[in-house]
Amino acid sequence: GKAKSHSTKIPEGYAGEKLPKISIGNWECAIPDEHIDGTSPRYAQIPGPADLSELGTPYGYGWDRVEL
Repeated sequence: GKAKSHSTKIPEGYAGEKLPKISIGNWECAIPDEHIDGTSPRYAQIPGPADLSELGTPYGYGWDRVEL
C-alpha cells in the first residue's frame, strides 16, 4: 500500500518549536509462495509427532503440515 507521512504532536513542556515530520518510504514484502506450497527449507521433516522442545524450539510456536 501507500505510506502516508504523519505530523508529530508537540510534547507538553516543549519550548514551542515544531518537531520534524516523519516520512516513511516504500514498503516491501517477501513472496510467501514457498511457505504456502510447503517447499520452504524452513519446514523440517520429522518422523512423527513431537514436542517443539524436542525439535530444538524451547519456546514459540510451530506449524504442522500433513499430506494424506
